[in-house]
Amino acid sequence: MQAQKDTQLTKLEILINEHKQNFSSNEKILADFFLENENNLLNLSVPQIAEQCSVSQATVVRFCKHLGFSGLKDFKIFYQTGKIDVKEYLTPVSWQDCDKTVYYKVFTSAITAMQETFKTIKWETLSSVAKEIAKASNIDAFAIGGSSIVATYFANEFIRLGKRVNAHTDIYTIRHFAQEFRPEDLALFVSRSGENLTQLATRAKNLGCKVVAITCNPESTLACIADFPLIASEALYMENDKNSYSRIAEISIISVLFLMSALNLGRDSIDFIKNYSKTTNYEKL
Repeated sequence: MQAQKDTQLTKLEILINEHKQNFSSNEKILADFFLENENNLLNLSVPQIAEQCSVSQATVVRFCKHLGFSGLKDFKIFYQTGKIDVKEYLTPVSWQDCDKTVYYKVFTSAITAMQETFKTIKWETLSSVAKEIAKASNIDAFAIGGSSIVATYFANEFIRLGKRVNAHTDIYTIRHFAQEFRPEDLALFVSRSGENLTQLATRAKNLGCKVVAITCNPESTLACIADFPLIASEALYMENDKNSYSRIAEISIISVLFLMSALNLGRDSIDFIKNYSKTTNYEKL
């Protein structure tokens, strides 16, 4: 039963989300009550709901009308029709979709990508990567195309921890990367397909450098090369498009690594903890 709940939204949740911006204060109380007591709504009357929410019966009826129904009875008929399968919205946006469908598809797919990534990546793996990041002398992040923003975000975050981090997102620079990887270094490769930058990743691995890969393809060349393959869930934004919701999951992976690394550095240095707030927050120039 729990697995089914994870993959479905109720019509009530979708309906309330659609109207919540226009709710009055009492209607917000009713909305929370309806969601919290969703499984028991069919057994409640207007007077019972009004009493438990400390609102008038007229407010309960008005709330139902605000949702598009003539009253509580009409709402119950709607509710009894059951669940809406999230799979209905787990498809790329098409040119025929209306704005409402785009809204549901984007948020549903983004949430699902996060859930699937959460199920796939073990915290122990991220903990091991964070330890390698904390002790690495130099960190280089590599990506091209749409993945470049993830590599840049990674570099910008970890610079705030006082690490020597560089993001390489220009294909010309990457092809002529002059630095010799060292065993005390760490190289991060971001590639949705996992088939980009494989020669450079192999070179880093052969030179004893720890290799981390963030990709959507667990069977890709890059995932096989990496010491630590981190697999993000993928779903395309739009038909005939290459961009995907994996970016959202990848940013979350980096956020976990950032905080785990900060904790590792803090365990080794009291001064790091004392100065964390000042050094990790952007100062006004």
